[in-house]
Amino acid sequence: MTKDFNRMLVDLGLTEDQVSSAAAIIEDRVPMPPDDYKFIYTNSPIHGMGVFACAAYAQNEVVGACRLGLSRTPLGYMVNHSDTPNIESVPMEDGSGYMRTLRPISEGEELLVDYRHAVSQAAKAEYTIVASQGVQDTFNSLVKLAESGASREELRVAIDGVEQELLKMPQADHGLDHMFTDGLYIRLARIFPMTLFTTPIYREECILTLLRGRIIVITEDGITAVAAPAWTLTKPALKRVIFALDDVLAHTVHPNPDNEHDIEKLEARIYAASYKDLAIEGSLL
Repeated sequence: MTKDFNRMLVDLGLTEDQVSSAAAIIEDRVPMPPDDYKFIYTNSPIHGMGVFACAAYAQNEVVGACRLGLSRTPLGYMVNHSDTPNIESVPMEDGSGYMRTLRPISEGEELLVDYRHAVSQAAKAEYTIVASQGVQDTFNSLVKLAESGASREELRVAIDGVEQELLKMPQADHGLDHMFTDGLYIRLARIFPMTLFTTPIYREECILTLLRGRIIVITEDGITAVAAPAWTLTKPALKRVIFALDDVLAHTVHPNPDNEHDIEKLEARIYAASYKDLAIEGSLL
């Protein structure tokens, strides 16, 4: 493996076997749409078969489709990785995608993409296709609202709207482990890729550690992107909308001074049923 490839694996939190297994999947492969393309497939000095220019490309020139819906074309699964790519994937509104050049490319050059960017774009495309249109529209509206400088109250109402849309959908069982040590209660959560969910309202500040994956978090304070490994202090009196870009593993750590092991009692301590409950209890609202 090249140093570029090793760095990419570390950044994405993947192993070489995982990447090889994903590349070997054939069920989602489709041929290139008919057209006159300026590339060929041949042996690569980087790895296996690669994609090479058989004519010169200008900067920002379209190379061809890399995804048709959830299916990959040869340009999507045969192109090799580089930390200094000369092409990139561009998503389309219907979830498909195409490759375009980042700089002029000479005849005979291998076409290379940064897998980190490609994985991110493919994840967004999959979300676009798979998510319910109602949730997708609500989430996109929430993102625009958060980016527009909306008030905290406006964002709180919008976040509640996202939660109501999500409650109309089948709920995924991601898996939650409970761990105890003297004076502490730890909740270890696994979240499927491309999952959109809301969190309960925390009564008190706690530590959140993202062990694996990437998430986008939206609260009435705005938008935050977090990539593992990372940790943060979660503020109380906030409901969060979280979009998991990858397979996510995270845990929160909570005080447990009496070493309670009853999960329902612990959750009642940690979470408030509503903002109204917090106000009644004299919280920080």
